[in-house]
Amino acid sequence: MRDDHDTVQAWLRQGIAAVKAGQTVEAQTWLARVVAADETNVQGWLWLSSALADANARVDCLTQALAHNPEHPQLQKALNMARARQVQAWMREALQAELAGDRPRARELLMQVVAADEANVTAWWELGQVVETPEDQEVCFENVLALEPDHALARQALADIRREQEALLARESPFAADATLPDSLFVSAPDEPPTEPTDYRTPIQLEPAEIASATLFSDELMCPFCAVVTDYEDRRCGACGHLLWERGRVVPQLRPAYGLTLTFEGVTLLIAGLLPMLFVVYVTFLVEPADFNMVLQFYLGKLSDAPPSYTAALATAPAIFFWLPFIPGLLALFIFMTILTRWLPLFYAGVALAGVRLLLGVIYVFFLLLGGLGNVSASEGVFGGVALRYMQYGMGLGAALSLLFSGMSLTFLLGIQDHFEVTERRRLLQLDRDAERTAASLWMHGRLHAQAGAWALAALHLRRALIMEERLEIYLQLTVAYVNLGYLEMAERTLADAKRFSPHNPQVEALAELVAQKCAAKTV
Repeated sequence: MRDDHDTVQAWLRQGIAAVKAGQTVEAQTWLARVVAADETNVQGWLWLSSALADANARVDCLTQALAHNPEHPQLQKALNMARARQVQAWMREALQAELAGDRPRARELLMQVVAADEANVTAWWELGQVVETPEDQEVCFENVLALEPDHALARQALADIRREQEALLARESPFAADATLPDSLFVSAPDEPPTEPTDYRTPIQLEPAEIASATLFSDELMCPFCAVVTDYEDRRCGACGHLLWERGRVVPQLRPAYGLTLTFEGVTLLIAGLLPMLFVVYVTFLVEPADFNMVLQFYLGKLSDAPPSYTAALATAPAIFFWLPFIPGLLALFIFMTILTRWLPLFYAGVALAGVRLLLGVIYVFFLLLGGLGNVSASEGVFGGVALRYMQYGMGLGAALSLLFSGMSLTFLLGIQDHFEVTERRRLLQLDRDAERTAASLWMHGRLHAQAGAWALAALHLRRALIMEERLEIYLQLTVAYVNLGYLEMAERTLADAKRFSPHNPQVEALAELVAQKCAAKTV
């Protein structure tokens, strides 16, 4: 018998060591042996539950442990905590399903949450968003108001539903449809004594502060900086003095048309730079000596003693054909910079100049293709008239492409005017539109708002990130946000969850001391 006890203890030590080393599969193997050999081994059950990653499996494990160790206080406490974590996991998965558009799955999980925790205001509110009938919504919002009478959004939603039902009944029938949610899901008003549970589950009791925290940031008109309730028309927050209105672009996210317009301008600028060089190559075929650099210097006016053939070439290739492409090129550069700045006055100037450029392009192509470079015979030039004719065709093609891209650029430029317009918006306490519905994205946006001093917005994003994924960094930053908002009780509760998530962490301990000092100063 002694040997059996020693063997079980050895298995227990092996399992505990594996848990601490993060080897959960090995730990489950050793600890399962322990509880199979000794069903009353409380430490074996507790360590086995801690090695289980799934919240449902952890609850099943501790429930089985209590069946073999009835009324054991340590196991009962662990089971209560596991059930709370299970509800959090259901809630997290439900929100993820709702964000992904899987309303049936979200509804199923939220029903589990409210069945296990009738006082969960957030669960009732979210359930009201995914149920299928107005009658079910009415039940959910009535339960929200029973738990939180000041929940403005639920009160408004309930009023809207009843108004629609009254209008429908007035048109079709004097009888209302029965609600489809079971009666067991109705909760009593706070002033009525709760009924005792009839099954083995211990109900999770929430304190008033916990119920209030569920709808802490439900009013979008709260100041994004200090969370004080404001009126929509307020220009500044009366408590912290921050501006509640901000100027922003009508189109914050660039559309593909914006990128295409930039591309067309870039191509137009490139062609405008190539055409003068192509023209110099063309003239090089006509003159002697056929030196590209000398011809370029000649047209730039830097060649003092030009050979006679260079001067004679001006009759066939006037200097205007060298300089004219630079004008559309400069206009393209200006329009390109205008698009990058997204400033409305420059936009109007850019549209006007794009029209001028289009007109110049038409004139250039007209003269180029209708004999502007003169007629070239088969014996003209150093390389013969055939090569010159191909050069003419090349210049004509380049000019036509430049004209085409100029026209397309003008068309797209007119279509992106809203990218340059600015409007004034009321800053609301809501999740950022460009924040992806992932824990990492919400956490990043929360950090950015915290850096800007918008602590209410930071807390809103961090709370939602924490629902989706538990991370120590999110706990700590959410605590800091609560401290800056003056919500010290919420800060203490968040730190308590952080300690449960990561016991003996020095960052948690240091932040706990700071919160304790703040609470002491507030008491004094």
